[in-house]
Formats: sequence, structure tokens, C-alpha cells
Amino acid sequence: MGLALLLLAAELGLRLFAPVEWRAIPGPLSEADQARALYRRSTLPGLTYELIPGLDRQSHGAHVVTNAEGQRDRERSRAKPPGTRRIAVLGDSFTFGYGVEGDAVWTAVLERLLPAGTEVLNFGVGGYSTQDEAAVLEHKALAFEPDLVLLAYTLNDPDVEPDSGSIAQPSLHALFAEPHWWQHSHLLRWIAWLRHEGDVERLGGGNVIRYLHACPETWDTVERGFARIAAACAARGIPVGIVVFPVIPGGQWATYRFTDLHAQVIAAAGRQGWPALDLLPVWAAHAPEELRVSLQDSHPDELGHRLTAQAVLEWLGLHPELGIDTGAAISATDGSGR
Repeated sequence: MGLALLLLAAELGLRLFAPVEWRAIPGPLSEADQARALYRRSTLPGLTYELIPGLDRQSHGAHVVTNAEGQRDRERSRAKPPGTRRIAVLGDSFTFGYGVEGDAVWTAVLERLLPAGTEVLNFGVGGYSTQDEAAVLEHKALAFEPDLVLLAYTLNDPDVEPDSGSIAQPSLHALFAEPHWWQHSHLLRWIAWLRHEGDVERLGGGNVIRYLHACPETWDTVERGFARIAAACAARGIPVGIVVFPVIPGGQWATYRFTDLHAQVIAAAGRQGWPALDLLPVWAAHAPEELRVSLQDSHPDELGHRLTAQAVLEWLGLHPELGIDTGAAISATDGSGR
């Protein structure tokens, strides 16, 4: 009885005097927020949310238009036109293109660089993890009969259940996922936060990105996601490649501290037999401030997307096993990302 009273007092004390916002359950969206929303709850297995089809609105500093399939892309028929080669790109906000116009996103730029008859389909959705991207492949992308699947990997992709940040700015997963029973308790959320912070310090030296790649549970989601993507594509004879995106630093590239994580991801891709493109050398040739959407937003700007498209084009030309003919397109570019 004494222990129960102590726990109840701790719960009430936190609720009244020190509310715990970590993993707090967000309330329903207001009508105004719903009118600006880009996402809806998904009914597909393994997906919490997805882009709303048929959008046409301003968001994240850019004009966002989605097609009837819920992609930030032009309209595509599911049936592949005769003589067409298709590349399906799986990714998160770096591939969705936060902060840039739709025609400046690297997938759209790459399609313009490739020979006529080659389509690049953008399945990128902000906040998606490798597990989400595997589900997108299985339940969406394969229906478009791709000839190649490209996985665009960013260094927060092991994060399958990101914290909600705060009630004022919850994550997308927090907005749409069903909460765990313990999230209703401030005391249990506080205990979970202490454990999480301890794990980040112990495994990641205080850095969340390093923690995500060092924690066996989070890294295993990447390995299993890679295996799902590999199995689904192997069953249909579709080759897979991976493009690894750096984190654009707030300082200089000389202090970049995630090179070993790029190697970890590329090694995991190699175990699946996938060729990999590491964008770090490409982006590091430019000052970080030239590549960021803004000082506050580390998503790539139009230059970052152009550099990415050019690098992918040249890399595809070096890997004929991926089945995309780029010879004429490469000879027509100057290698500068323009």
C-alpha cells in the first residue's frame, strides 16, 4: 500500500508540477492543422502514415503537389508503358524534398538527365525509416513494375519510433501511431526517458545518430529492412542499389564524425549484394552552408539535390548490372551538378 501511494504521489506530482513531454500522446489536430496537413493515417500493413493523394499546397517552404497515388511526383500509370525503364526510389524527407520545389528534387532532376523512356518514381516520405521503406516497396512500389529499386538511406533511418519531441511539435509517427499503454503515465514516460538518455550516452556517446547505429535493437531494424527489400526484389529479378546521404554539419566537413557509420551501412548493403553510392565525397566538396535549406534546416537545398542527381547518374553508368543505360546522358553533362 505504501509503495502504491508513493507511485501515485509521484505520478500526480509530475502531472501537476513537471509534466513529462517525452513520448507524450498528442491531441487531435485542429481544423487549421488538418487543412495544412500533408499526411494521413495509413491502412497498409507496416505503415503508420502516408502522404495524402491529390495535394496542392504550400508546406515546408515549398509548393507541394502529390499525385493520385500519394507521391510527390507527376502522375504515373501503374502499368509500365512499353519500352520504358523504371527506377523506384525509396526514401525519407531528403528524397521527398523538404524546402525545395518538386521539379528540383533529385529524383526529378535525375529523370531529366536520363535518356528518354527512363522514369524515376519518387516514393520518399518525410520521417520514414528503413522498415517503413520496406513496407512501401512491398505494398506500393512493386505495383509500378520497377526495373531498379534505389534505397536512399539517411542516418536517422534506424529510428522506427522517434520520440514525440513535445506536445507542441510531435513527430509524424507520434501523431498517427497508436500509443503504448505506458505512454499514458508521466511517471513511466519519465523512467523511459531516463533509460533512453542513458542508452544514448552509453552507446552513442551522447549522440543520437551514433546511438541508432550502435544499439542492437535499432540497428537490427535496418538489417531486417534490407533483408525484406532484398527478398521482395530478388523474387522478381529486380536489382537494388543504395545511396547513402550524409548529415550536413553545422560547422565544417573536416569535423564530420559519421564516416564510420557510412561504412557500416555500406557493409550491410554489401551483404545483400547491393552496390552503394556514398554521397559524402560529393557533398563535402562544397561548404555546408551552400547545401542546407537554411541555417535552421539541414535538409539539402537545390544544389544538394542537383549534386545528388548528377552523382547517381554517373554511378549508374559505372554499374551496368543495375540495368539502366546512361551513356548518352553522362556524355551530355559537365559533371558540375548543373
